[in-house]
Amino acid sequence: MKKRKVIITVFIVITALLTSSCFFPYTLYEALYPDTDVTPECDNTQDIGEDFPAVSEEDEISVPKKDEIPQEEDEISVPQKDEISAEDEIPPEEDVPEEERTIYSLVELRDYLNEKKERDELEIRFEYLGTEKFDAQLIARMLATFYIQYEYTGNHYTLEITEFPGDRIADAYFSGNTSFLNDDEKQALNEAVKIVEAAKKETDGDYELEIYLHDYLAETITYYNPSADVPDPSDPPRHLTAVGGLLDKYANCQGYTDSFYLLASIAGFKVGRMCVTDFNGEGHMTNTISLDDEWYIVDVTFDDASYGNEYKTNYRLFNAGADMCDEYDWLEVWEYNPIAEISDKNYYYYTEGDSYESLEAMSEDIVNGWLRGETEFHTLLLNQTVDWSALSDVLYEYLLKTDEEGYYYIWSFYTAENTFFIVYFY
Repeated sequence: MKKRKVIITVFIVITALLTSSCFFPYTLYEALYPDTDVTPECDNTQDIGEDFPAVSEEDEISVPKKDEIPQEEDEISVPQKDEISAEDEIPPEEDVPEEERTIYSLVELRDYLNEKKERDELEIRFEYLGTEKFDAQLIARMLATFYIQYEYTGNHYTLEITEFPGDRIADAYFSGNTSFLNDDEKQALNEAVKIVEAAKKETDGDYELEIYLHDYLAETITYYNPSADVPDPSDPPRHLTAVGGLLDKYANCQGYTDSFYLLASIAGFKVGRMCVTDFNGEGHMTNTISLDDEWYIVDVTFDDASYGNEYKTNYRLFNAGADMCDEYDWLEVWEYNPIAEISDKNYYYYTEGDSYESLEAMSEDIVNGWLRGETEFHTLLLNQTVDWSALSDVLYEYLLKTDEEGYYYIWSFYTAENTFFIVYFY
């Protein structure tokens, strides 16, 4: 039987073009927002799981030239080419194609593809002999990247990855080479560097620095998620990227995630991205961050008041372990960096001082803080799920014991058998 060769592309905003060679462009946007039907229909395409969703010259970043970088005193002297004798001259290396890796499971495939991507190897060859089925949509979620395209003949695959702009901009920052960035990306890089420099001047330590970056994005970006087509992965809609988040101040979850990835990377944090489903069962993207060799969730989208919290930025998904992500769901093959099972009190925003086992103790501390001049309180009620009125009733009783008149707003959200509050006096 003659083998078929199939080419599949995946974007998270999907545009599908069906030809005799079965060509499918696919973006992560489409995996997150699956209203567009983009499932490949080639006979040997397999499914898994559920539907899922100019920089101005004066602002240009100064990049040191190679000859400006300090050299070690004992630097080895390397002879120039014309100093090498003909008999010693090394022949040029041949361009030998990479040996194809044989993969036997989806978890092994996830790890292999992500390891390659981390090394900026964006064209990957592999043979897949596993029994678990996959499709382009699943690979996009495994990588949490902007766009993929692959072709295969039998069990042999060649995959091409297009990263989010934030990845390329971060690479440009660390390499000092901005030649491959477009004008908007260069402007976004300059903006990101300014933000991080300001953050480092105004904060003391990594924890405060991370909060600053989180709050900056939550306070400056407005959630924006219109339907979008991505006919050209090299020119994505701006709201899906750090360009939209940092320059236009509008973004969907991918734009928030790309923006935080860029800022946190420049600031020195080890960060990633992960696809999940949210409490409505819809596709969503969030950041992950490594702290003391454990990985946690940082979701600026859900913490932003413009997403649905109405008044104030919250922190319930700031360095959260799996125990505080009850409204999320994800498959193992989406989780390249395993999320810590338990939130660490040294990093999770709601530390012991902001967590309570009773509304009475919480209300007393809030009123005492208000009497000292504080106006905003972020608190967590452990192992109880109540609405805002329960806290309001107890808080009112404590306020009556004072001679002061106070007006307040309460926001609440409960998940994983815990209730989060923001109390704001005005």
